[in-house]
Amino acid sequence: MIWDSAAGQALIEATGGVVLRRDGSLLVYSDNLINQGFVAARTRSLAEKGTGRPSMPGDLVGSDPSLRKENHGR
Repeated sequence: MIWDSAAGQALIEATGGVVLRRDGSLLVYSDNLINQGFVAARTRSLAEKGTGRPSMPGDLVGSDPSLRKENHGR
C-alpha cells in the first residue's frame, strides 16, 4: 500500500536516492493504493540493475531535476 512506502521514498529521494517501479519508471502515487513493486537505491543506475532497464544519459537521481547524474560525476 502507498502509505507503507511513501515516507521511505521521501527520505530516499531527499538524500539523493531514487525509487523506481519494476518497469524502470519513477514511482508516483495515484488513485491506485497498491504498489506493484519497486526498487530503491542510492543512484538510478543501481536501481535500474534491479529493474533490468539500462541507464540513459540525463536520467535523474531522485525527483529533483537539479540532481542530474552529470552534475554529480556519476
